[in-house]
Amino acid sequence: MLESSGSSARLHVVWPYPFPLRNLDAGIEYRFETLADGTFVLSWSGNARPRDSREGIRIDRVEGETRAVPFAPGSSRVTYSYRGDLGGKFPRYAEEKAWRAEPVEYFRALRRRLGIPDAPK
Repeated sequence: MLESSGSSARLHVVWPYPFPLRNLDAGIEYRFETLADGTFVLSWSGNARPRDSREGIRIDRVEGETRAVPFAPGSSRVTYSYRGDLGGKFPRYAEEKAWRAEPVEYFRALRRRLGIPDAPK
């Protein structure tokens, strides 16, 4: 963690990619809030600073949001949106693969953390 205060934290994040693509990294500020209707919002955006650690290719444009809206007793509707630029020069197929895998892996990580098994294939 680079720094934190109240409902935000700034992190140095590294996505390990194999040779020859190298690692991708970003300085990202995460913010969270709970709205009056009980909706929980976690949002993030790039916030790298010149003195931050650097590893591999820097992703300058990254932003997104996870929104958990109370839906029924004991459940929520979760939406996830993200935008970014992988930086560097990646083949189109590699970019497509990364963008398609991102939301799936994000929700798989949430399920693992909550102790919910993966959905059947």
